[in-house]
Amino acid sequence: MALSRSRTLKKSSRKRPTRLLVRGGTLLTMVAGVPAAVADLLIEDGVIQAIGPRLPCADAAVIEAGGMLVLPGFIQAHTQLSHTLLRGQAAGRDYFTWLHDFAWPYEAQLSGEALTCAARLGMAELLLGGTTSVLDVGPTRHQDGLFVEAERMGLRYTGGQALIDQGQGYPAGLKQTADVSLAESDRLWRRWHNAAHGRLRYAYAPRGLLTTSASTLMRIAALAHERGVCVQLPIAETGDEAALVLEKLGKHAAQILAEVGLLAPHTVLTHGTWLTAQERRLIREGQAGVAHLPSTDLALGGGVARVAEMRRDGLCVMIGCGSPSLSGHLDVLRELQLAAHLQDLKEGPGTLGGEALLSMVTAQAAQALGLPEVGVLAAGKRADLVLWDLQAPHGSPCLRDLATRFIQSARAADAHTVIVDGIVRVKARKLLGVKVGELVVTAQRLGEQLLARIG
Repeated sequence: MALSRSRTLKKSSRKRPTRLLVRGGTLLTMVAGVPAAVADLLIEDGVIQAIGPRLPCADAAVIEAGGMLVLPGFIQAHTQLSHTLLRGQAAGRDYFTWLHDFAWPYEAQLSGEALTCAARLGMAELLLGGTTSVLDVGPTRHQDGLFVEAERMGLRYTGGQALIDQGQGYPAGLKQTADVSLAESDRLWRRWHNAAHGRLRYAYAPRGLLTTSASTLMRIAALAHERGVCVQLPIAETGDEAALVLEKLGKHAAQILAEVGLLAPHTVLTHGTWLTAQERRLIREGQAGVAHLPSTDLALGGGVARVAEMRRDGLCVMIGCGSPSLSGHLDVLRELQLAAHLQDLKEGPGTLGGEALLSMVTAQAAQALGLPEVGVLAAGKRADLVLWDLQAPHGSPCLRDLATRFIQSARAADAHTVIVDGIVRVKARKLLGVKVGELVVTAQRLGEQLLARIG
C-alpha cells in the first residue's frame, strides 16, 4: 500500500482555539525554585498567558487535567529520525560495523518515499511519548522531507542534512564536496529556518571528525555563528573511535573542535562517552552542550558516559535517543530511567535526582538548543506541554519527590494529552490526524524492502 499524504495524514494547519484552558492539573513548571502545585494554565494564540488557581475560562476550550501531572514537552537533544525504518537492526554491532554495514548502506538506499515514512513513524512515536522538540541529524539526501513532515505533524523540529566530504568506504552518493554540501545546506536554511512560525529551524550536521574536513568545519563554524543556528556532531563515541581520531588527526576531538571554532554556545556534541578531563574543560569554556545517549552507547559497547563528572565540571548535559537502529526506540522516558541507573552504578545511588534529570530534557535542553521560548511552563512561553495520566497501577501511589517518582514509574503511553505551540496533537492517547495503522503497515513493507537491498 503506497503511503498517501491525503489518506495517512490530514493537514496540520487546522486553526488552534483562540483560548485554551488546562484546568486543575498538578503543574511541575521546571522554573527554578517553583514547587509543583495544582493550578490552571491559560493558553492564547499558542502562548501561555497565565498560570494560577481558578483562572476565568470564558470563551476558552477547557481541558480537564485533574489528577494529571502537567510538564513542559520533552526536548530530545539528538535523534536520527531517518533511521526509524532500520529500528533495532544494528544493535549489538560495534561502531564501525554499524556505520559501514548498516547506517551508510541504508542511507544510500533511502528513497524519498521511505524517508517520508520513516519521518512520520518517528514523529508519531515522539509525540505519543511526550516529546515535542528534537534536534535531529538527517541523511545526506531528502532532508526537505523531514521538514515537510515536521511542519504537517506539528513537531518542533531543528535539524539538517549530514555533511560528509572526506574518508573512504561510503556507498555512492553519500560523499559530497564541501562546496556542494554547504550549498545544499544554504538552500535548506533559506527555505526552512524559522518556518512554521518559528517551529522549524535548520542546524548544521557534520557527520564527524573522521568524515568532515577541518576546513569544512571552519566554514560551518563561521556560518553557524553568523546565522545563529545550532551545530551538532558526534564526539568520543567509543574507545576505538576516540583512539582513531587521536591516531589520524594527532589530537583529541575537543581540541580540534576548539581550534576550528566549533566549541561554542548552541553546539551540541553527541555521546561524549570517552571525553578526557581536558576535553571536558574545553567544552565548558566554549559553552557547548553534550547529548547523553544511554541506550545507543550501550548498544555500541561504547561504555557509560561520565555524566555526573560532566555536570560537576559545569557542562550542560542533555538526553536523546539517537538512532533507532541502535536504541530501538524514541522514548525519552526510557533514556532518563537508564541514565539515572547507569549513574547509580557508576557514582552511587541517587547521583542524578528527578529534578536534574527532568531539566536535562526541558529547561537545560531548551537553553542549549537555542529554544528560549520553550522548556518551562511560564507566562510568555510557547505552549508546548504534556498532561501525564499517572492513575494506572504502575504510576500509583505518587508520593513525595514527584519528579523522581515520575521518572521511575511513568511510561510513554501515560502521555494523555500533548500540546505543541498551543495546538492539541495527542488527545486521550490518540495522535490526531494520523491513521497510525496504515502508517505501520507501510513502514513494515518499506523497511523489509530496504533491508533486502542492503543485504
